[in-house]
Amino acid sequence: MSTPVRFAQQYCPVARALDVLGDRWTMLIVRELSLGDQRFSDLQRHLPGIAATVLTERLRAMTVDNLVETVALPLPARRSAYRLTDRGRDAVPVMAALARFGAPLLERPTRATTLRPALLVRGAIAAFHDPIAALGTNEHYKFCIDGETVWLASANGRSAQTGPPRRKPDLVLESHSEIWIAIRQGHTTLASAITNRDITVTGTRQALTNFRRIFQLNNSTRR
Repeated sequence: MSTPVRFAQQYCPVARALDVLGDRWTMLIVRELSLGDQRFSDLQRHLPGIAATVLTERLRAMTVDNLVETVALPLPARRSAYRLTDRGRDAVPVMAALARFGAPLLERPTRATTLRPALLVRGAIAAFHDPIAALGTNEHYKFCIDGETVWLASANGRSAQTGPPRRKPDLVLESHSEIWIAIRQGHTTLASAITNRDITVTGTRQALTNFRRIFQLNNSTRR
């Protein structure tokens, strides 16, 4: 483990967690790797503003703290990638809590705003997964957002860009990116977005009801 530097005089689990996770880039690296293994160049591309030297230092520190590990990519890549360890995946719920806290703070997106569908689903939908509401439901939801596909599982709230093998989605939701931000911030509702055809839904009424309940989309979250 790395030596605590910022909160060493405070014997507190919150302070110790911040020693490991409190750097401005660490949780963003966790965010990226929670979507799957990524090469150094992938992380650079997905983290605009980070210098190569800073990324190298953060990955080195996260390796020492047993948050990430390097894995060999299959041939013909002949290169390595970074992956979250089991300990690193323990930080994913922390990331989800930060997403729930930060969603109301987002500015309205503009034409210059880059909204990656995979991160949008993870931050604006999957982060609000209610495991109690999901009990007894085993469904898969397919999002088609701005030409990209993202899948979401009801049972555990995990998102991925590839779907379950040999299984059709229980619900398909086609939309543009911005509507999900508007829904989560309470500027509109899922029901209104469907009525206004900002979201096109294919699937059963029960699957839609389950989706809304499990990901807390029945009511406005505006505060």
